[in-house]
Amino acid sequence: MAGVALNFDQADLWFASVQKCFGLPAGMGILICSPAAAARAEELQRRDHYNSWLKLRDNAIKLQTHLTPNVLDIYLLQQSMLERKPIDKVEEKVFTRYQQWSEFIPQLSGVDWLVKQEALRSRTVLALEGDPATLSALHQKAEVAGFTLGKGYGSWKKSTLRIANFPAMKRDAIDGLQTALLT
Repeated sequence: MAGVALNFDQADLWFASVQKCFGLPAGMGILICSPAAAARAEELQRRDHYNSWLKLRDNAIKLQTHLTPNVLDIYLLQQSMLERKPIDKVEEKVFTRYQQWSEFIPQLSGVDWLVKQEALRSRTVLALEGDPATLSALHQKAEVAGFTLGKGYGSWKKSTLRIANFPAMKRDAIDGLQTALLT
């Protein structure tokens, strides 16, 4: 949501956490609800769940929070948005770095993209696959250089790794990580 431009007309509900592309501490989500989804919730009148849309909306109308608010993250979100470049510029930066990673990854022996169809790949979290020994060695190289690579989940935990390509990342950090992975 904060790393790529989204066409909000393409869905009724958008949900994002703030710790990735927003670059904020974990602990807060952002929900964008279309008028059509709000109208449908009103039509259904479902209030049987603690976090139902209608309960959230009712509190918002009263200028109240539904849960104890993460005041620090709310403040940091506001401040970061005041300083953030327009989303088309942010997306351009993320995509350019994604292309640079795409040229770099073939240099890593025994590693390939987890998602083979480029059009379906995330531009902000680069998911790679390889044999567990190769990936373990890459994790160790990164760690020695002061970087932490993400692991996959569940049955993919040992056979995949994730590299962040978030807007807040600096070019020198990316260069340092790439150098470490090639050593």
